[in-house]
Amino acid sequence: MSINITIRVAKSADHDAVLSFIREHYYKEEPITISHPEPGHTIDDEIFSMSHIEHDTILMAFNSDNNEIVGILIAGPIQAGDAETMLEDAKKSSKKWSDILKFLAFIEQKADVLGKFNLDRALHCHILTSHQKYRGNGIGQKLFEYCFENGRDLNYKLMSVDCTSVFTIKIAERCGMECISTVRYDEYNEILGECLFQPQEPNVEIKTFVKKL
Repeated sequence: MSINITIRVAKSADHDAVLSFIREHYYKEEPITISHPEPGHTIDDEIFSMSHIEHDTILMAFNSDNNEIVGILIAGPIQAGDAETMLEDAKKSSKKWSDILKFLAFIEQKADVLGKFNLDRALHCHILTSHQKYRGNGIGQKLFEYCFENGRDLNYKLMSVDCTSVFTIKIAERCGMECISTVRYDEYNEILGECLFQPQEPNVEIKTFVKKL
């Protein structure tokens, strides 16, 4: 189904609409979430994701013909020490969110985005998702490209993203982003000494991409 797409920054009044959309179209198929042995996603994950609305870095894509939401991108600032903060938060979180935070901290430490580019902060994309029935319209790529422009307007010098699926990896590559780090689930499980995350093919690794803005 071919559609015309418009994109804008989400405001506080859009909170519930954004949350409803990612519950329906993101969490049910997000690779890290569904590879954990505990089913579903956590409220802590929702709270973390939606906290970025205050930074003007959540984007909403709409079908121009009927104003239906067709895609969401959630980004937010990252800064030095974030990995350590995630590890501290993991100590007081639910089992599933704690496991995910530790995994994300490992991914962040290995990528070392800020250190590699000698930056104090950058813009990081946490969620990219689109409505199932509208896929094939380039929604993800349009959201990434809009995010680049929005990041420039907000004076960010770099955008990063941890791509957890082969689909977002392809989008990042089409947008000219550079892969700077790769983490395989079996690599992390080996460090843990247990088979905690059990990924579903073909999504067996997380690739961190960056784009200078």
